[in-house]
Amino acid sequence: MIDTAIILAAGEGVRAWPYTGIRRKATVPVLNTPVIRRLALDLAAVGVRHFVVVIGYRGESVRACLHDFQNVRFVEQRERKGPVDAALAGLADVTDDAVVVAYADIVTSRETLRDVIEVFSARRASALLLTADCPEGLTASCTSVDVAPDGVVRGIWPRGGAKHPRFGGVVVANTEMLKSSLLRHPGIRTNVHVGSMPPTEGDVAD
Repeated sequence: MIDTAIILAAGEGVRAWPYTGIRRKATVPVLNTPVIRRLALDLAAVGVRHFVVVIGYRGESVRACLHDFQNVRFVEQRERKGPVDAALAGLADVTDDAVVVAYADIVTSRETLRDVIEVFSARRASALLLTADCPEGLTASCTSVDVAPDGVVRGIWPRGGAKHPRFGGVVVANTEMLKSSLLRHPGIRTNVHVGSMPPTEGDVAD
């Protein structure tokens, strides 16, 4: 069972404007419950006991959503350097062998989160990514994951095609391996189509 989760809630969520004009994207309610609170409740229900929440822009609204949670530590990302830097900030004090890292603005089911954690443990993987089918028309903003029939990830790239699933915003990984991988990440995603400039903000999935 995974004991600790890092929730990344430091970004501005500019693509959700104007809904983010007065609140963080992760605090927008879905069925009257803020997205980040729903995520934390679901993670707690599947066994996670400790939370590290990385905040930045409008961090006070994130704190308010989780004000009554026990065992929550807030870490501030002082510079807006993207999710890789945010994940490293959250990982700095994590000593568990394995950890969940989740983007704060994802909406998924409790059963899905349970399955991700259980499959990670059953397969004894170094890391496991949650993926989802990529809806038509959203390929420009998706991180695509090339998955073999046996579930092994063969490649990851930004702005892929609808034929490949997209990264679903949740990673379960060996903590030291994840730290090492993120420290090697230069913040540039080089596997892009010809004629496209590589984004300078890396995704945790990379």
